[in-house]
Amino acid sequence: MKQFAKRFLTNSQWQFVAVMKSAVSVFFLTTFRFLGRLILFLPEWLGQFGINILPAESRARILGDLPFTREAKFHPRVWCYISNDVEYRRSKKVLSSEMLNWINGFKEGDNFYDIGANIGMFSLFTAKYWHGKVEVIAFEPSFSTFTSLMRNVAINHLEDTISCFQIALGKSTRLGKFNYTSLKAGAALHTFDTFKNYRRDAFTPVFQQPMLCYALTDFIKEFDLPIPTHIKLDVDGTELEILHGAESILKNSKTESVMIEIVDLSEHDERTLSIIQFFNQLGYKCQERFLHSISLDFPRISDYFFVKI
Repeated sequence: MKQFAKRFLTNSQWQFVAVMKSAVSVFFLTTFRFLGRLILFLPEWLGQFGINILPAESRARILGDLPFTREAKFHPRVWCYISNDVEYRRSKKVLSSEMLNWINGFKEGDNFYDIGANIGMFSLFTAKYWHGKVEVIAFEPSFSTFTSLMRNVAINHLEDTISCFQIALGKSTRLGKFNYTSLKAGAALHTFDTFKNYRRDAFTPVFQQPMLCYALTDFIKEFDLPIPTHIKLDVDGTELEILHGAESILKNSKTESVMIEIVDLSEHDERTLSIIQFFNQLGYKCQERFLHSISLDFPRISDYFFVKI
């Protein structure tokens, strides 16, 4: 067709056609990219419909251009990779004053363990806040969320400060099944070796992944990692199992504090009382508790800050 058209067009006419073709291609590609970004924030069913009516090549281009980066609200110099609405919402979160005070209390040379790192909000903040002078070790078992975490480490050039591991932590070292509530990057409330969620309700996972689980004590010993000075634990229900697997680490004189996000299902939640008792026996006290909501209804989500006495 190209050779046929050239036989009937002058050089200037052919150059005009080539320019117009290029302009039209750029216009449609730009339009597709804009629509792709728009689709990201539409209801999921509507976004899927909008994508699926396009030709396969156009869909591939849009999906390739969908992810973008934005400056995080929790730190002005941190950029977050956004590929869905969950990651977008997480990038808009801010740290509580209690969390800021806790991280501000770290010292140069400390080691911060972020267990249940998700897309890396606390890891990224700590690394930037301390200008790389606090080493961060992050654990995130979900394959989709781990990818997002690694992208965030990469785009912020923090690979020398943050080390990330895609494993589960628990009471003992073993193989088990990681049960997903969603395959979206940034999703939470997954479980390990149980079909009961943080509310103790039965649920059906959307996907199960065979996964290596380590007791934290074993992981640190086997790979000669530094003892954590501070630990953040946000794991949606397996707190006690992980704490028991880290007992000898928590007894170590180098470990100073632990922050745990806990969901209380009642005024005297058995699991919460067991966690507090566990820390008391190891010589820690609950220095502060921060409620995520002013509502007094259950379940209540709180951050508990434990410090060694």
